[in-house]
Amino acid sequence: MVPSLLFALLLLDAAAPSPSIAVESTRCDRTCGSTTVLYPFGFSAGCQILLNCSASGEVRLGTYLVRNVTASSLIVDVSASCNRSIRDAAVLFSDRLSVAASNALFLRNCTGSEGQECSIGTEIISKRLNQTSCGRTEDDIRCYSSGRTEGFYSKKNFTEMANRCKFLFTSLRYGRDAFNQSTLEFESAEVEWWLQGDCRCAANANCYRIDLPSGNGTTGYRCSCNEGFTGDGFADGGGCAGGPSELHQTTPTGKEHLNVGELIEGIGVGIVAGSCLAVAVVLLYVKLIRK
Repeated sequence: MVPSLLFALLLLDAAAPSPSIAVESTRCDRTCGSTTVLYPFGFSAGCQILLNCSASGEVRLGTYLVRNVTASSLIVDVSASCNRSIRDAAVLFSDRLSVAASNALFLRNCTGSEGQECSIGTEIISKRLNQTSCGRTEDDIRCYSSGRTEGFYSKKNFTEMANRCKFLFTSLRYGRDAFNQSTLEFESAEVEWWLQGDCRCAANANCYRIDLPSGNGTTGYRCSCNEGFTGDGFADGGGCAGGPSELHQTTPTGKEHLNVGELIEGIGVGIVAGSCLAVAVVLLYVKLIRK
């Protein structure tokens, strides 16, 4: 009787989950090469927002190189590409990520013109970005804009784009430089992020509610340490420690009022004010800002 009972207890012990395995399943690796990211980002299955770490130590969101991670967004490269499938952009639109509404997307091989703001010859934009032509001169590249300077594109927006166009050529990011001057940057996109559910912010941190792009009234949130504290601000992350705060929100919080001169200047060297592309982008953003 005793040996049988002992054998049963051994079986139960073997069937119980190992504490080390349970811990490992929720572990989040936050280091990629020489780069360490703050909560909620990381590079393993236990992370809230998953990024990729390339073999060479580059931080990527899907296939897109991440240039910067801020308290509100990711800045990613969207290098000009003639044949990048629009489906490849799906990683930029998830339940915790979405392209900021202030970005303009340039698409190829499109049908119809509904929802598209302009049409630009491939030769013009290819020369501006030092790219070889993508094909026939009549195969114009279309601009797609949300019509807003705040908020996000929604998954519905992405689905509409994916149904009309086959390729994502590049992106144009609107933002501010270190001197708070308006900038337009080709081959770059701002992807805003959030967490879902009730606020779980650390002590000495504030919770900021985010209206999600689904449009059904749901909200997400971000945490930010109070002035005088540093850290990610999340109760499940590193929290906030004493010291001057380095976290700040880099995206515009309201509508910006720009003049045409600023917009043309923001397009950069290599485009003159009279070119079709400059005119198209200026008209696009003047229309966007006036809405």
